[in-house]
Amino acid sequence: QSLSILDIARELTRLQEAAKEGSLSEDDITGVTFSLSNIGAIGGTYMSPIVAPPQVAIGAIGKIQRLPRFVGDSNEVEEASIMQISWGGDHRVVDG
Repeated sequence: QSLSILDIARELTRLQEAAKEGSLSEDDITGVTFSLSNIGAIGGTYMSPIVAPPQVAIGAIGKIQRLPRFVGDSNEVEEASIMQISWGGDHRVVDG
């Protein structure tokens, strides 16, 4: 299926509105090639996502944490916002 940028924007808007209203259909959430999980919303920081066919990849976004980090080449430490991103992919898509 070939969609223009405008068609994709319209479909995203439709899906966002359906999600807010709680009216997503099964067709709206199946048959995707990539899924994204927000584990940060439940306090999670990292996970090992498992690909569920026919998907080819899955990502997980962890919560933002304020952690100490070294600044450049100096020995100074400052607070930084860190967010873990986990990714899993079907090796057949990645390396054949």
